[in-house]
Amino acid sequence: MNHPVECPLTCGRYHLNFVATMKLLLLVAMCCLSASVAQAQTVPATLNLSETVTADVVPGMRSLDLTFSVAGADTLGFALIVPVQGTTFTLLDPGGNPVLSSSDARLSFEPGSERFPPLSGGVFQLNALAAPADGNWTIRLQFPPAPTKMVVRATIFTRSRY
Repeated sequence: MNHPVECPLTCGRYHLNFVATMKLLLLVAMCCLSASVAQAQTVPATLNLSETVTADVVPGMRSLDLTFSVAGADTLGFALIVPVQGTTFTLLDPGGNPVLSSSDARLSFEPGSERFPPLSGGVFQLNALAAPADGNWTIRLQFPPAPTKMVVRATIFTRSRY
């Protein structure tokens, strides 16, 4: 004779069966996912770790802002992969003031054509910007109309002396 098998999960004083357990886990996963999506608008840059910010570029698009927050950092750096040829770059501080532009000597650019395999666009890199102000920073990109759907990816580094 077959007997149904239940996998009880104790949650306080309650016992949940397998189906209820799976529903609970799904609900928790959905809450975590929705929380991470809501924070994708302004990504906090964790001290002494890197954070990745991505954004879609759709056909015909000509500009894009990537916003991230900084708090308590001694230095700020990033690597920014841009898939569109002819992209110009501006870094804005929390007050909206330009801090770096494409022509700044502190910013390096590696054309995608020099990578293997060759890519369109390129990589902007900043090794260290000293004493960044706390608040929301913005990377502003301007480019010719995007020919296809693409993704911009920035890896933000903040460091503290502690």
